[in-house]
Amino acid sequence: MNIKKTLSPPLPLPALSLNPRVIILGLLILIAIPILYYGVPIGQDWIEFFRPATLSLVHGQNPYSIQDFNNAPWTLIPFIPFALMPYQWGRVGFFILSLACFIYVAHKLNAKPVSMILFLTSYPVITCLNGGGIDWLPMLAFVTPAPVSLVFAAMKPQIGIGIALYWMIYGWELGGIRLMIRWSLPVIILLAGSFALYGFWPLTFIGKGNNPVNISIFPYLIPLGIYFLWTKKKRAAMAAGPFLSPYHTVFTLAAPLLTLLDHPKLLAIASALLWAWWILQSLIPYLLVK
Repeated sequence: MNIKKTLSPPLPLPALSLNPRVIILGLLILIAIPILYYGVPIGQDWIEFFRPATLSLVHGQNPYSIQDFNNAPWTLIPFIPFALMPYQWGRVGFFILSLACFIYVAHKLNAKPVSMILFLTSYPVITCLNGGGIDWLPMLAFVTPAPVSLVFAAMKPQIGIGIALYWMIYGWELGGIRLMIRWSLPVIILLAGSFALYGFWPLTFIGKGNNPVNISIFPYLIPLGIYFLWTKKKRAAMAAGPFLSPYHTVFTLAAPLLTLLDHPKLLAIASALLWAWWILQSLIPYLLVK
């Protein structure tokens, strides 16, 4: 008897595949461990601007009475539960929401595990989470359809202007002026209502360009932002906002990083350059003193 012929071929080993939900849960646990051990991040913007503005909104007052709150008033609606919580619990809840939203947006943009980790550990994301920024909220405009996308985009034009213009161009090509109006109508109604309640609050943006945290080099990068829009690609439009805005912080650079999720090597290079920039910025005052 030929033994070789009677033996069955070995079964192939099952392919290793991880459910994206398992990966996301693992990332949440991995990030939550040091937070629970060392304490909640500073959350300065949440403490100084967004929590007081949310409480003003809840109590029927003008949220723009809070200095340096400049976003659309409906931005504050998701924060109401956290503002009403005991102070420390609210900080924890706000941080968890921020982190979960960053992960959700990256996941909806089909981030692979390596890209997800590179994005979440990038300087803009880490500083946004630590500083209590809300740049993750208008980034929902990248993963929602019009007209909902336009409502999120209006929360922070530094992030949303690119995707808003993308939808307008796409709407014009798809259905002309009628579709553009139909997509724009919800955000137009919200803006009109907010002006009636709180006055023409976009005027609060005046002087923001002189803020020390502003890193925009407007208008020199406008051609790059226009090029991103000219490509008529949604991911390119997502990156256009900071290049078209006269004011944005380092938090806002998380938006262009999202466009590199399909290119982990480029994302790694961009993240490394941003961290190097932060290190250099931190060292210069020390070296000057020496």
